Amino acid sequence: MGLTKFMRRRAAAVMAPVTDEVLYFEVFRDRLRALDLPLIYRPFGAGANASLLFLIVRLIELHRPARVLDLGGGQSTLLLDALSDRFPMTLQTVESDPGWRDDLAARVRHDVRLCPAETRRHDGHAMRAYALPDDVRAGPYDLILVDGPGGARRFGRVGALDVIPAALTPGGVVVFDDTHRPGERETAALAESRIAAAHGPVRRLTYEAKGAQVLLAPAAAPWLSRL
Repeated sequence: MGLTKFMRRRAAAVMAPVTDEVLYFEVFRDRLRALDLPLIYRPFGAGANASLLFLIVRLIELHRPARVLDLGGGQSTLLLDALSDRFPMTLQTVESDPGWRDDLAARVRHDVRLCPAETRRHDGHAMRAYALPDDVRAGPYDLILVDGPGGARRFGRVGALDVIPAALTPGGVVVFDDTHRPGERETAALAESRIAAAHGPVRRLTYEAKGAQVLLAPAAAPWLSRL
């Protein structure tokens, strides 16, 4: 392969995630306009990716969850709170950082629970997990969004299995953010197998742009083809 062709292919590979992120942001903005909601989200830097924000909007529109668990506060927390004006649902956010928890709690109307992140071991590997109180563990939830605490090289955010599938309704959906990282992919795979054992066949969808998300939903969900 010549140097020019190599450089073109390399540039295309590098730019593709950026281009996809811009496209997701545009369609996300279009959905907010259709719902008459303000654009107050900045999916840049450490904030939620535009692909995640768009996926959340479409899930709320199509799946219509009655109860949502948001593991890890951030842009997604603000978005869910705004969407609750258009789609009735009960929201529960969990956050481990006291300052960030207080900031979010002042900006939303639903409960943002401070839950310390503790060190656990899974299959010999250390990772951080939320110390969830019994009422949060109990659920049940129609949508669980896994976006915290901080990831790990192996089995990142495996603490989410405290509530998956135990607190997930039979028709419930789980979204794992940051599945471009191997640790989160491992945990998503574990969750998929456990949900399938508890509730039946699961369909796994992956969304990729600047980051990546994995969605786990009942294989027979009629709205999946519209995502």
